[in-house]
Parts: sequence; C-alpha cells; structure tokens
Amino acid sequence: MLLLLFAGACRCSKPSATGAASEDAVQPVYAGSVDSPDPGAVELCQALHGFPEERRAACCGGAPGRTLRDECVRVVSLALAAGDVVLDRARVGACVGAQQVALDGCGWVGPSSPTLPEACQGLTVGKLERGARCRSSLECTDGLRCRGLGPTQPGACDVPGPPSTACDLGADPLAVYLLQDNRAHPECSGTCVRRTCVAAAALGQPCTFAGQCGQDAHCAAGRCVAGRFAQDGEPCIVGACDPRSVCHQGVCVRRQREGASCGSDEECLGACLHPDGGAGVCGMRCPG
Repeated sequence: MLLLLFAGACRCSKPSATGAASEDAVQPVYAGSVDSPDPGAVELCQALHGFPEERRAACCGGAPGRTLRDECVRVVSLALAAGDVVLDRARVGACVGAQQVALDGCGWVGPSSPTLPEACQGLTVGKLERGARCRSSLECTDGLRCRGLGPTQPGACDVPGPPSTACDLGADPLAVYLLQDNRAHPECSGTCVRRTCVAAAALGQPCTFAGQCGQDAHCAAGRCVAGRFAQDGEPCIVGACDPRSVCHQGVCVRRQREGASCGSDEECLGACLHPDGGAGVCGMRCPG
C-alpha cells in the first residue's frame, strides 16, 4: 500500500528528444538521493522496517521480504540534511530497545503487523515556525500542521484548522515512513470527519465513534470521557483502546502473548491457534 502510494506520486513527464526531462515534471517533496545516509536514519529505519521482517523470516524460515527500510533511510536522511527537523536521539534509542523487546521470540508473528511500541512515537523535533514552507508536519514546531501538503506538493506550517476546514486530503511522507501518528501536529482544532474539520464533542456529551471526542478524550459507553485511550478493563468502542489492546465485547483487553487463552486472532499479539481442534491459545502463525 505505501509503496503504491509514493510510487504513484511522481507523474513524471516523458524525456525530451535530448534525453532530459521536461521542466514541468512533477517530483515528490523529498526528491533526490543521498551519498552518505544519516546514521540515525539508518538505525531508526532498520528498527521500524528492517528488524520486524528479519525477525519474521527467522521465525518462519526463508529470506526476508521487501520492506520500506531503504526508502525510509533516503527520505529521513534528506529531511535531516535540510535541518528543518532533527531526531530526538534519546527517543530513538528507547524505540530501538522497545522494538527488540516487542519482537523477542516468535509469539508475535501472525496475520497482522506487529504493534508499534509507544516509545516509537515522538521521535522528531520540528524547527519550522508558522508560515514556513514545509514538506512534513514533523518539520513544524509542536502544535503546528503542514497545511496544503501532498506527496508532490509542499505546504506551509499553520495552526490546526477550525471547523469547516478541509482535512485528511493527503499523506505526510515523512510521518508515513517513521510510522508517526502526528499527535503533536493535529490537523483540526477539533476532529476530522469525512475530510472536514468539526468541533469535538465535549466531555460528557454523546458520541458514536472513536475520534469524535478530540485529541485528549475518547468515546466510552456512548459518552466522551477524559483520556486519549480507554484503558484495559474499561468500556470501549472499536478504535478507542490503547493500540496494544483491542475492544473485545465492549471492553478493552490487552493483546495476549504466546500461551494465553483466546477466542480470536485480534486478542493475541500473534494469532489464535486451535491445536487439535481444541480451545484457542495464542501463538505463532506464519503467513501463507
């Protein structure tokens, strides 16, 4: 999906008779190559994209498949070289360590991608102030969004959009490769519904979907309550639980490790197995 997204971003013109591309060729916002990849980009992209596939291959046998590692290194290196964004080295180190713990053993291998540890959010520090040209919201200082950004079109750092502002119109290339949820760079002052910013429902007000209550609240039992996510054991609707958990029968349940009992794949870090047709137990299920 991601490869198709960015591969399709460059609608490059045909070469001219002299072999040069025409001047109106459309380029991705992070165009170009890097002679010396940034060491921090290499370390981080390996942890986010390379290591999970290498671990999966080691568990299931065979060679690792294609990943976004190399393209991640290129894009992140270009972003860092421009100086508009820097890596939080402490957060990067914590993320690498958390990935190693999360992907230890093979019990996490299943039909879904492994859950990204919370330590792998907030990896960058943006340097651009309001009004500055940007290629990612991560380049903007906290609280600002790169408005007007598209895969081939830079935007400008701006405050979150008020109600009626268009939203969710394009991908953020740097955030996509770094798997960031952009929580520090909200697109709307309220919440985005059907590509339009609307006011978030206030605490205690009725709600029907996870994002309706805004950045710092969630929907539980039909009402907005405080807290970004519902915690384990609390009432929930789909999408309202901590990413490490799942909303199961109306209650947040932590995804279980290998050996725990289960009724469905979504309850496990890996998959729900039924050895000999018996009760479900969490374990490894290789693709294919």
